[in-house]
Amino acid sequence: MKKQTSILLFVLFCFSCTEKEHGSVAELHISGKTDILSRGAAKNVFASGDEIGIFISESNGSVYEGCPCNINAKATYRLNTWEMDHKVLLFEREAVVYAYYPYRITTVPTLSVRMNEEDYLLSYPVMVSAANPDARLSFRHLMTLLEISIEKGEYLGKGELSSFRIENIPLSGIIDLTQGTIIHDSFSSEEFPQQAILKNTPLILSALVIPAHLQAARFVFTVDGREYSYLLPVQDWISGRRVRYTLSLDSGKILSLAANEIAAWDSSESYTGKLELGKFR
Repeated sequence: MKKQTSILLFVLFCFSCTEKEHGSVAELHISGKTDILSRGAAKNVFASGDEIGIFISESNGSVYEGCPCNINAKATYRLNTWEMDHKVLLFEREAVVYAYYPYRITTVPTLSVRMNEEDYLLSYPVMVSAANPDARLSFRHLMTLLEISIEKGEYLGKGELSSFRIENIPLSGIIDLTQGTIIHDSFSSEEFPQQAILKNTPLILSALVIPAHLQAARFVFTVDGREYSYLLPVQDWISGRRVRYTLSLDSGKILSLAANEIAAWDSSESYTGKLELGKFR
């Protein structure tokens, strides 16, 4: 009964927020199939049932009309339209709308994130008002897409890959939705158990990683029971972009072929580098 009373009070409060005398009034509408600008990632288009969170704010960053109904409103994608879980009313004064995916229950515009967990998306801010209530949101990726292409090359062993480790990278962070940035935590290592046989056909490994400035990051591969490492060049893993490393195992060391590409997720550029046997302790 208490839960039902709380819900009723919230609805009544939001109703009172939105029924003030402000001249022209219109309902916020998210139009069409929302775009995701960066292609080639884990999430390219929205599917039926996907949920986003929407914050509606004043130009100074405060909550629009001071109403809790404008904090993290949920919208669900169904039949090529977004359905709001409650009405959001707009008045003559402009509001700023921004949204994120996937939806979480929160009352503050920050989210904790971990590498390889979710493909977090954030919309660019859109100005709306009673005169212009349609918000067509274009989303971008917040994480960095890491791709590693590795092949056997001239290596004469069996080529059994049993483990892959990334050292000296951030594993978690905080997304600031209002600024569109990720503040990463301290650097550490992450192990990825593998069961694969390296061949001359490239094996592709991928992960969603936290954007950061890297100075001593390293890949470590366990092949036929021995560890091989690749020290990354000093570089930035950039939000919304892909970094790709093309590697080959060859006579006791791993050489970079095309090395790494840092790019928007639909274009690329290259660097060079080398991984060596047992040179990482």
